[in-house]
Amino acid sequence: MRKEIIDKYGIDFQNENNDGIIDKIPGSNLKYVTHLLYDWGPDDIDDPDHGLLTDIDAALADPNSEIQAGSEMVDLLIYQDRVEFEHRSGGTYTMPTSDLREIVMGWRDFLLTPPIDGSKI
Repeated sequence: MRKEIIDKYGIDFQNENNDGIIDKIPGSNLKYVTHLLYDWGPDDIDDPDHGLLTDIDAALADPNSEIQAGSEMVDLLIYQDRVEFEHRSGGTYTMPTSDLREIVMGWRDFLLTPPIDGSKI
C-alpha cells in the first residue's frame, strides 16, 4: 500500500494476541473504513460473484456504475470515481474509488500474512 494512502487515512493494521489467539485488527482514522474492513475476510474480498474487490473493479471499469455493497455497520455506493460511505450510526463520507481499492487490497494482503487470523501462538 502506498505511504500516501496510509498517511491520508491513518491506516494501521495490527496483530493482537487475545489469550493466545491472533486477532487481525484493521485501523484507520475513519470509522467508516475500520468498520467496513472488520467484516471482510480474504475469501469475501476476492469472491468472484460478491467480493468487495470484484465490486470495486466493476465500478472502476464502468463510468455509469452504481454498485451497492457494505458491511454490518457501513453501506457503500461505489461509483467509478468515488465511494460514498454511510455509517449505520449516522454520518457519511466520500473517498476516491481507487483509494478504497488500495486499502482493501492492503487489508486482504495483511490477513493472508502469517500469523494468520485465529491461529494459536
